[in-house]
Amino acid sequence: MRSVVRNARIFAQALAEAGLPLYLGGTDTHMVVVDLRNRAIGGRVAERRLEAHGLVCNAVGLPARDGDVGRAGLRLGTTAMTIRGLDEAGFRRVALLIADLLTPDEASPDERVRAEVAALAAQCPIPAGCLE
Repeated sequence: MRSVVRNARIFAQALAEAGLPLYLGGTDTHMVVVDLRNRAIGGRVAERRLEAHGLVCNAVGLPARDGDVGRAGLRLGTTAMTIRGLDEAGFRRVALLIADLLTPDEASPDERVRAEVAALAAQCPIPAGCLE
């Protein structure tokens, strides 16, 4: 679990460095929540866009604030990726891919991103003991 939390902090930092605001500024747990309240993309649209590229996440509602465009957030966990052996460089790469996918002009699936996600998954396969 220490590795999971450490990876979540690395992932959160990389997402923030890629220009994505984080709910509460970061994380102390295994999850990171991207704050979409002031972005042009909604939570469900973001969720479907990432899933279309092989990245699983959950749309969540965040508390409303004055001046926000919406209430959407995107919850990303690090447990499964850590179990698969994704390293710091891998988490940083996934953060950049997510930032690319959450830009408003990226409405259609990007085969380059799909291929990169597939390559990362192939490099870090699900451990055999987890499949039974």
